[in-house]
Amino acid sequence: RVHGDKLWKRKKSVEKSVLNFENCYKITQPFFSQALQFLPNLKVLQFNFENCHYLREPEEQKVEQKEEQKIEQKVEQPPKKLKLSDALESLHLNFSGCDLLQEPFEMVTSSEGKHLEYLRTISLNYGKCDKLTKPVIFNDSFRLTKNLHLNFDKCSKIVNWKGLFQSLNNFVGLISLRLSFVGCTQITDEQLKALSFDTRVLKDLNLNFKGCESLINCGSIVLLSYIPQLQTLDLNFEGCRNMTNVQHLLGLLDSKSIQSINLNLTSCRDIQNFDDFVYVFRYKPSQLRKLRLIFDDMDEIEDLTPFTRWLSHFTEVEQVELSFSGCTKISHIAKVGQTLKSLMNCNTLYLAFNGCTKLQDYYDFIAEIFEKTKLVSLALSFSGCPLIGNQNSDQHNPLFPRDKTLQSTLKSLRLFYEGCSAVVDLKPLQHLFEGDQLEEIHLYFQGTKTEVDSNFLLPQLKNSKFNLRVLVLYLNECKLNWDRPSLIEVLRRQTKLREVTLVMQSPTMTQKKMENIFKTATRSTNPLLKWRIRIESGQ
Repeated sequence: RVHGDKLWKRKKSVEKSVLNFENCYKITQPFFSQALQFLPNLKVLQFNFENCHYLREPEEQKVEQKEEQKIEQKVEQPPKKLKLSDALESLHLNFSGCDLLQEPFEMVTSSEGKHLEYLRTISLNYGKCDKLTKPVIFNDSFRLTKNLHLNFDKCSKIVNWKGLFQSLNNFVGLISLRLSFVGCTQITDEQLKALSFDTRVLKDLNLNFKGCESLINCGSIVLLSYIPQLQTLDLNFEGCRNMTNVQHLLGLLDSKSIQSINLNLTSCRDIQNFDDFVYVFRYKPSQLRKLRLIFDDMDEIEDLTPFTRWLSHFTEVEQVELSFSGCTKISHIAKVGQTLKSLMNCNTLYLAFNGCTKLQDYYDFIAEIFEKTKLVSLALSFSGCPLIGNQNSDQHNPLFPRDKTLQSTLKSLRLFYEGCSAVVDLKPLQHLFEGDQLEEIHLYFQGTKTEVDSNFLLPQLKNSKFNLRVLVLYLNECKLNWDRPSLIEVLRRQTKLREVTLVMQSPTMTQKKMENIFKTATRSTNPLLKWRIRIESGQ
């Protein structure tokens, strides 16, 4: 530290300081608090002390007896406060994983009572500081800050958050606010009522309350009532098992400028139906382009009709991600398919119904999806749905219906059907790969017990116009018939391929056949091709 002080004193003209001491376990004293006194012109400050487990706040100055001089001498300690330069524009401090910190570092200005008029961004990370007993408090000096990002994940010993929430009232022109309180179980509805400030120019709002089990009513967040210029909304209430009321989200969607919505209500099991959502989403944000809604493990959700009515209004949306995995009471999803087909500008679609064991109208649903036009990326996830398959289906209800329009535009296809024991034949998949635009194929059919031979996909791969870049096949527990490694032979000659992943399980595959597969792969004529092959054999 002594040598460090001399260094800082010679660097008074420094405008940017970036220090990274991640995982430096032996650092115990915050020497940087002393160094800041010698940097009056600092504009950008970035300190990273992540996982410095023994770093602690400065102690009171101690007096020790020197044996040689026999005199009392004060032991110099770094100052407790971080004195910030008046010229500071950007502040980033990361103390994540500093286990011994009990209090956050107090930040003050070099000139007492003066506003930091150039400061635009503050990013503070105290995540996993599990001994922290109080949050940061902001005074009026920071009122002109535009971007505020705070992380207090897993700071479960902080009981009173009201002081932090009240201090946010000092900010008068925030454009971006990101707050993360994962696992902070002491946050209550009553404390959140203090979270209020001027939101007239706020454009980016990200609130993460994952695992905050004491929350019941998101309406207690007063600032959610109205944000006129909001463009990006990200709300995570995953694991808030007692949450019952989400109607107050209406105020956020009253913004005509909103472009992206990300809402996660996973495991909010006290929300029993979508009747509230009809009220919440009754307005139509005309600028909305990206919609991500996660409703996993909401056990009481059964009827999706109110939800589909709301969804049909967003005709301008381009990217849609919907997940209802673990919603075991859902049985009918055909209307979801009909609604999604009507979203004419949607080019990216991800749908997940993993573990929905009672689905009855899958074939009607998939027929609607495959009539959709303009899709560039499609991902379907139905893992653990035992009623889905082609074991007993006929030509009128195919597992994947043929549709030329879909093939002509599709570039990325991801199918997740792990554990769907009724899937016995992958041949209906082959017509999906006839389009010349397809660049990525990801197939996850492990545990389906379907029959797959080494000629799978060969007709498409031999097509010179095929533009495939990435191929991923997970075929564990499938019935493999690989007498000759024909697929490998064709893949190794593909000049456009960049990545191939094959994961297979074949109890009948001999050591010799396995060696032939690997030898063929290593003779690839494409130097840019990366192989990942895993074969489990009973022999």
